[in-house]
Amino acid sequence: MTLGACQARLGLNEAAIGTLTTALATMTDNVGGRAEAVLELARVEHRMGANQPAMQRLDEVLVLLAADESALGLELQTRLLRAMLTAESGAHAEGGNQARDVLDRIADTPLAAHGQVEALVDAARVLVEAG
Repeated sequence: MTLGACQARLGLNEAAIGTLTTALATMTDNVGGRAEAVLELARVEHRMGANQPAMQRLDEVLVLLAADESALGLELQTRLLRAMLTAESGAHAEGGNQARDVLDRIADTPLAAHGQVEALVDAARVLVEAG
């Protein structure tokens, strides 16, 4: 999983997809790990311009996380990426609304005190793009 994330950050997208897919296949009983791997795959697909498959993966992550309150940070990252993809697809107002919801949820949790700067910047970018 970590190797796949590193490959993705280095722009080695095809290698990252292979590594993450392999990691995902081994995580049969680890819901949190599966959700994290699927989210990383969605990020790679987003960078590659495959937004529709990325959106489907994000929906899968949200289903995996539905019963796991301890994974709030992962859920908010998923919802934020979904807002970004929605805005990029041309639905700027809807993406903006989704980003506002993420910002509200971050503000209402201890995550706000944990330096969620990247999430806040991404959400702000979606809001700016949404007008």
